[in-house]
Amino acid sequence: MDKRIIIVANPGHNNGEFTAWLLNHSPDCPHDHRYLFTPYIGFLGIHYRISDEWNFVTINKLLFEIYLTFDRAKPPEYKINLKGLKDFVGFWKACKGFDKKETCLVLYVNCFDGAEIFKHKKELGIDAVIKSYWNMPELKERHFYATMEFDPTSTNKIGENNESITDIKNSMMSRHEAEIADNENEYDFIVDQSKIHNKAYVLDIYDALDLERPNYDFIKQRIDYYYELNRPVHEYCFKLNKMSWTDIIT
Repeated sequence: MDKRIIIVANPGHNNGEFTAWLLNHSPDCPHDHRYLFTPYIGFLGIHYRISDEWNFVTINKLLFEIYLTFDRAKPPEYKINLKGLKDFVGFWKACKGFDKKETCLVLYVNCFDGAEIFKHKKELGIDAVIKSYWNMPELKERHFYATMEFDPTSTNKIGENNESITDIKNSMMSRHEAEIADNENEYDFIVDQSKIHNKAYVLDIYDALDLERPNYDFIKQRIDYYYELNRPVHEYCFKLNKMSWTDIIT
C-alpha cells in the first residue's frame, strides 16, 4: 500500500500539534508511544506541548533533518518553505522498513498560510490538509491557549510575564476572530477542539480522513492523559475556563 501524509496546518498555539498527536494513534500511523514534550513554563503554569517529531524522529535521521528545513516559518512573512515540505513528503513516502499497516503520517506544520498548503497539496504529494480550531466560545479548556501564548518566550517582552486577565481575554478574542476568518478557506477537515471529548465526533475525524479508528477506550485514555498533564493551576486559568464568552468579550 502506498504511503500517505496528512498535514495539520496551523499557526502556533492553536493545538495543531495535539491534533496531529491524536490522529497518529490510528493503527495506520507509526508510533511507539514514547512521547516527547516541550514544556512551556510561564506564570500561568506549565503547558506540556507534544513535540511535532515525537513519532518520526527515530525513523530516519535524514527525515528529521529535512523536517528542520521547514519547521517554524520564519519572520517577517512567516511563509512555509514549500520546497522543504515537498522534500519531506517525498522522503517519507520513500522510507522503507515499516509495519505494513503503518502507511500514513500525520504531521503538524506551524505556519500562517495553511490554505496555501491546501492550494498546492497535489503538487506537494500531500493527501489531506486539515486545521485545528479552538472555537473559543465553546471551549472548556481555554487555559491551553493562555499557557502557551503567555509563556516567557512567546510574549513581546521576552522573560517577562505581567499580563492581566484582560490582556489574555483580548488575546483570545483576537485569536478567535483570526480563526473564524481562516475557516472560510478550504481545508479537508477543520477539527473543533471544543468537541474533543465527544466520542462520536472524535471517531468521525478518523473516518473523514480514511484512518483506521483506534479503540475508543484507549484513545479516551490518551486524551484524558494529555488534558490531566495540562490541567489548570493558576487562578486566571480557572476563571477563563468558567467564563461565558459574553464575559470574555465585554
